[in-house]
Amino acid sequence: MLSYFAAFRGVVPRAFPYPFRLAVLTGLLLAISSAPLSAQDCNANGVPDGIDLSLGTSADCNANAAPDECDIVADPQGLFGVSNDCGALFQISSATGARSERAVMDQNVQRGFGLAAQPVTRQLFAVVSTQTSTSAARLLARVDRDTGAVGSLTALSTRLADIAFHSDGRLFGVRDFRGGNVGRLETVNLANGATTATGIQGQVGQGQSIAIPPNTDHLFHISGLNLFRIDLDNGGAEAVALVPGATALSFNPLNGLLLGCLRSGGSRLINLDPQTESFVVFGETGAMLNGLAFVVGSRDCNGNALPDDCETDCNLNGVPDDCDVDGATSSDEIPPGGDGIPDECQSGDCNSNGVPDTIEIAQGSSLDCNADGVPDECELVENDCNTNAVPDDCDVAGLDCNFNKFPDDCDIAFCAPGDQLCADGNENGIPDLCDVLSGFSLDCNINGTPDELEFPGCAGIRLGDMNCDQRVNGVDIQPFLEFLIAGRFTCQADMNQDGLVNMDDASDFIDPLLDVEP
Repeated sequence: MLSYFAAFRGVVPRAFPYPFRLAVLTGLLLAISSAPLSAQDCNANGVPDGIDLSLGTSADCNANAAPDECDIVADPQGLFGVSNDCGALFQISSATGARSERAVMDQNVQRGFGLAAQPVTRQLFAVVSTQTSTSAARLLARVDRDTGAVGSLTALSTRLADIAFHSDGRLFGVRDFRGGNVGRLETVNLANGATTATGIQGQVGQGQSIAIPPNTDHLFHISGLNLFRIDLDNGGAEAVALVPGATALSFNPLNGLLLGCLRSGGSRLINLDPQTESFVVFGETGAMLNGLAFVVGSRDCNGNALPDDCETDCNLNGVPDDCDVDGATSSDEIPPGGDGIPDECQSGDCNSNGVPDTIEIAQGSSLDCNADGVPDECELVENDCNTNAVPDDCDVAGLDCNFNKFPDDCDIAFCAPGDQLCADGNENGIPDLCDVLSGFSLDCNINGTPDELEFPGCAGIRLGDMNCDQRVNGVDIQPFLEFLIAGRFTCQADMNQDGLVNMDDASDFIDPLLDVEP
């Protein structure tokens, strides 16, 4: 209780008028009386965190209901495991499975079973047995994640195989398959080790490993060869994956997957996706693990007692800007002499979304098709004729056959009558001039109009002359057949001038080919 009044004196000095101080004190007493007995005190100042925050003695910049000083950890992304063989605590790479031993837990700890990290304080708790305890007895140990030292041991009232924290601070445990009520879920009192049945019966079988994803009300439970999802509100259970047995289970908040240690061999680590019902072995620890716990926090790179995730990070690389500059991961030469802002952030923000244009382009959240350093969405005014959200100068790549820096479909849509540069008389989506230049259409009279559009009359065009050399000979046979087979019209192939190219024209093509007068 003295800690509460110490907090009161720190917030409301004696210089304030007595009625004001009395009102604040009354509010403090009401907050204390309504605070739950299990209220968390992550900074160990004797005041529940909620009261620290309400009084303003602790800040909460990231609004996670935890004092900022508790968010700051030296190793913000740590996977820890506890050994079944010798009771050692390991830190494990969540990428490769490589392990480094923190220490063999003291206080005669002989074997480790479950492991869990309190979500706010990030305090590690382990289920262990000691050299002096009976084989059936299990104890709850507070473990220093940096040294492996055991701070306290509390006897558990039931034999638990694994433990997992809910985001609200409740510690759940699952009963060991060697004891009674195997697979039953219970809550654990951190102060005295007493367990209380939840009324939820998990699955019966070997393994008995559990994990709870953050901010959810369901629990994953491995029993035997199956992974189950259990609803903590109604106890409903659903089998979601087949797993060849696991001795440990945890949740990786960095990728949204479950982490497990396979019973076979005892040291193979897996990433397990409940959605796809699949798992992948990604490494071996070389140690038999019975418990896994993931610890996620925030660094304080500049030592200002503010978690890094609350600091300004203009380039969105997860590092505060001043640490980027100080650590030379970003240059600071703009303006001359520097201003403490990474140079890559010294660009405009054309779309006014609070993110520098260069960063959006670098991260791919905005495209820059013309590589001019400006997001495409900022260059569309009078530069997106077909309203496809692509600047016209990028749209023309492969689609500007007349090289006028205007997309072909816009050329056609906005073409003035009689403009041969953009007309599309054959309605194939390509300007006629481009049809001629590409060889798709013939233009034997060299007037810029495809010969298929010269009918009727076909003025200045010799029938049967498929290569525009003013002669009909063997060279014309192949192109004539191509038009005939495709059923495409052009004046040269319409030997009988009926507006069609078909077999009737084939016999008429033979006469000029043989130079026989009609």
